[in-house]
Amino acid sequence: MEEAPEEKPESKEEKAESEEPKKVEQPSEPKPSISQRIRAGIRFLKSYWNECKRVLKVTKKPDKESFTMIVKVSGAGMAIIGVIGFVIHMLHQLLF
Repeated sequence: MEEAPEEKPESKEEKAESEEPKKVEQPSEPKPSISQRIRAGIRFLKSYWNECKRVLKVTKKPDKESFTMIVKVSGAGMAIIGVIGFVIHMLHQLLF
């Protein structure tokens, strides 16, 4: 009988090289200077502030009737979600 030649076990480094695909390095863009980053931050803050002002102009304070309706609907929704959670918890306790 002929014995099969023993295979040499791969080292950890060889395994890692064979399993991981080769990463191709792409040329990176130059980083913006500090002044460019500051200007970009200021532009972002200005646009955010303008968006906030626009939203505040459009919104209005609800009257008493619509406020009470919102409170009732929100409360009912929370109660329903709580009951569903309680039922699921009880079923879990009983079955498992």
